[in-house]
Amino acid sequence: MLSIIGLVIVIVATYYTYKTAKDYGRNAVLWAIATFCVGFGVQFVVPIVIGFVLAIIWVIQGSTDPLEMQARLVGPAAVIGLICLVASLVGMWMILKKVSQVPDEPVGTTPPPPPTDFN
Repeated sequence: MLSIIGLVIVIVATYYTYKTAKDYGRNAVLWAIATFCVGFGVQFVVPIVIGFVLAIIWVIQGSTDPLEMQARLVGPAAVIGLICLVASLVGMWMILKKVSQVPDEPVGTTPPPPPTDFN
């Protein structure tokens, strides 16, 4: 259930980042892709990688039979998933906060020096 809500939040945050970046004159597509990659990557890819690494470590140590691995990973997977969901939300929020800042206006050139000849 949380993963579905998290996926909806990723999609909504990506759209809102695109809209905000476009309004502030930034590269909207690049910021939207960055938001999607951070949201989806931290929320879905990182927990899978951590689960694989944890399972490989347990099998190499010999503490768990590979056939019983799924049952043993249920508890840690829930905790890892929740932590990564929160980290995903924080990452997307930080990107959105950066995009919503008004960009600095470029400094103009200095005016020419005053004339020295007053004829």
